[in-house]
Amino acid sequence: VRSGIGAAPPAGEAVKALDRMIGVELATQEGYRMRLEETLEVRDQIGIIERDTLRDGLFAGRLQGLKPDPNQVESMAKAMTVEVRIRSAAFAARADADKLVARAARGDDFDDAAKEIAANGKGNLDPGEGFIRMSDLLPAVQTAIRPLALGRVSAVYKIGDRFAVSRLVERRPVPDPDARARAEEELLHRMQGEEIAKYAAELKQKYAKIDESTYATLDFEAEKPGFESYLKDSRALVTIAGAEPITVRVLADAVRKRLFHGAGRAAEKNRLNSKKDEVLEDLITKRVVMREALA
Repeated sequence: VRSGIGAAPPAGEAVKALDRMIGVELATQEGYRMRLEETLEVRDQIGIIERDTLRDGLFAGRLQGLKPDPNQVESMAKAMTVEVRIRSAAFAARADADKLVARAARGDDFDDAAKEIAANGKGNLDPGEGFIRMSDLLPAVQTAIRPLALGRVSAVYKIGDRFAVSRLVERRPVPDPDARARAEEELLHRMQGEEIAKYAAELKQKYAKIDESTYATLDFEAEKPGFESYLKDSRALVTIAGAEPITVRVLADAVRKRLFHGAGRAAEKNRLNSKKDEVLEDLITKRVVMREALA
């Protein structure tokens, strides 16, 4: 999704792309003359190129015309030209975060108060003391500290399931003439990623159906029946309308390949089952995208 699929290339890039296409065509013709298409390696590579071309063409239509909001571009560009030094604390309970804000408002030292409250509850003080670009901070942190004057403390804000408070220690400008262009590119990449994820979800709904009862029985880490047995299991796990199903065997093999250190070692670390959902989602996405591209 960071490859800029769907963005209109500059004229020079279009010429380079045409040159590459011509080069690929000539190489393909030469390969056929040498009967290289009969080797497994080349056939696999040609298949990958064909699939990628179909996929990219499908996404291009969906991503065409995407353009970042100018106000968001301006905001991110500004964030890229400012560095801040902050102190932050995060707590499991909102009440502890509120205590820190109240004590800081009374004039208590932020670090001392944060350490004391954290010691009595579940919290921690971020040890980081260096400068960091605003654009590298999480959006919630940016929002919290952007309006602060030096030395001031933010209101409580959420970071995941924790409640955080930050104090702005220092702020300094960092000139960057390319900030606006980089901000526009970054925002476009984000938009493309979000649009592709949305499109993939639509295609899954359209084509895929998971056999939840079968999936619930899969335990890749159990001693019995053992991981190796799943590599031979031909039960259909996900049916894809108009295409081959994803079987238990296909999922098990994909999980094995994803974990490069081997299935046995991974099982000891409880990684096989934790990877199942992620790998299955990847497999389904690839299948439904190709199904739509070939429709």
